[in-house]
Amino acid sequence: MRGDPQVELRGAVLVGRRVVPKVESETSSSELVTVKGLVLKIDSRGLTVEGPRPNVVHTVSWQRVRTIEAGNSAMFEDARPARSIQVELDDRRVQFLVPVDALGDDQMTELDQIVGAYVTS
Repeated sequence: MRGDPQVELRGAVLVGRRVVPKVESETSSSELVTVKGLVLKIDSRGLTVEGPRPNVVHTVSWQRVRTIEAGNSAMFEDARPARSIQVELDDRRVQFLVPVDALGDDQMTELDQIVGAYVTS
């Protein structure tokens, strides 16, 4: 493979808690949000999420990523099979669900290599 290794996962869904200001009580629970229609790219820059609207791009650098666990079986809300990617950031945990065919064995191998190179746990 040439160039910068990258895993691109189309059809991703983000499941996580809305970030709440630190002034709110630690015991208050934040709202669970689900964002569909994303593209998740994982490469040397970190995790980049594109969508759901055109030209909306957010990149999280590797310095903010504590752990990534990928490949566990999961299900979308409509009962389609998915694989999960669970990410622990410095301020919260998020989960991405991706279609099984988007995160196959080849993509898992590439993802493991990228994460191994950039995440120090």
